Amino acid sequence: MSNVQRTGWIPSLILVASAGWFGGTLSAQTNASHPYRATLDWEQLPDGRTLGIVSGVIPDPDGEHLWILDRCGANQCAGTDIDPILKFDLDGNLVESFGAGLFAFPHGFALD
Repeated sequence: MSNVQRTGWIPSLILVASAGWFGGTLSAQTNASHPYRATLDWEQLPDGRTLGIVSGVIPDPDGEHLWILDRCGANQCAGTDIDPILKFDLDGNLVESFGAGLFAFPHGFALD
C-alpha cells in the first residue's frame, strides 16, 4: 500500500472517532434552548423578484434594519438590471435597494 493510500483513510477515521467521542452524532442546532430559528420567506420583495444566492448579511448600526447582498435572484448579476444590495426593516419590508449594473459576481461586503 502506498503512503498516499495509507494516509487517505486517516481523516475519515478521525471524523468517525470524534463523532463517537462527542455524543455519536454530528448535527447542528440540536439544543432546544437556543433563541434562534429559521424563518423562510421573511423578506417582502417586489412582484417577480426573488432572492438568489445571498453572499452577505449585516445588521444596520441603527438596530432597525438588515442589509443583504444578493446575487440578483440567481448566482450572478452580470447582464441584469437588478439591485443586489437590499435594505430591509426587521419585519422583512424592503426599504431601499441599489447597485444595479455595478457587480458581476458580488461576494461579501461590510458597512463602514
